[in-house]
Amino acid sequence: MLRYSNCSLFGVMETKPNIIYHNTEDVPSDIVVEFFQILNGLLEHLKRRAAAGGSFRKFAAANATAPRFRTIYGLVQCTPDLSQEDCNNCLEVAFEKIPGCCDGKKGGQVLGTNCRFRYEDYLFYNSTAVEILTPSLPPSQQPTPSPSPPFYSGRGSKSNTSARTIVIIIVVSAVGFVGLIIFISTCVCLKLRRAKKLAQMDTWLQNTLCMDGFQSNLMYLVLVCYF
Repeated sequence: MLRYSNCSLFGVMETKPNIIYHNTEDVPSDIVVEFFQILNGLLEHLKRRAAAGGSFRKFAAANATAPRFRTIYGLVQCTPDLSQEDCNNCLEVAFEKIPGCCDGKKGGQVLGTNCRFRYEDYLFYNSTAVEILTPSLPPSQQPTPSPSPPFYSGRGSKSNTSARTIVIIIVVSAVGFVGLIIFISTCVCLKLRRAKKLAQMDTWLQNTLCMDGFQSNLMYLVLVCYF
């Protein structure tokens, strides 16, 4: 930026006069809201970077991805004699003119006495030179990323309750199944053991058929009492 005057101008912020231009093409109506939301974020980022520059250069340029694979290119600049606060304020005043001059347009620029900005949907600056000129934000002024929104759903508590209920049902079913297997196995073992004893007793009875009547009756009573 080149400026001269017949009076002292260093370190003095002036917001007037302004020269305003805009691109004649309009942003498609179905994406205009999202387009300008992305543009606002880009210009705010560039404003912080430019204002953070030293006393020799307050300049920043970058781009952002817009809807339908479009790219928005932006550039902001303040005269380096301004303080960081004055550069911020000067660009804020310039940004406020967007709704009146460039609303719905693919590009626009405001040229002020101490600062300026421009945006377009095409590359209008030397990207190689911009990488050299654009200062980095100092560590103390790096923009803090906003925290990610919590992954919350109004149905979350119901989902957790349903999951716990399913787990409980599975555990109870598994325990019941194991208990049933143990019960059946026990019954089978007892039945086999009883059948074995009956077979042994049958053999024993056959061996005692030759005994006299008294002994046979006695053995019958013993068997009745046994079973």
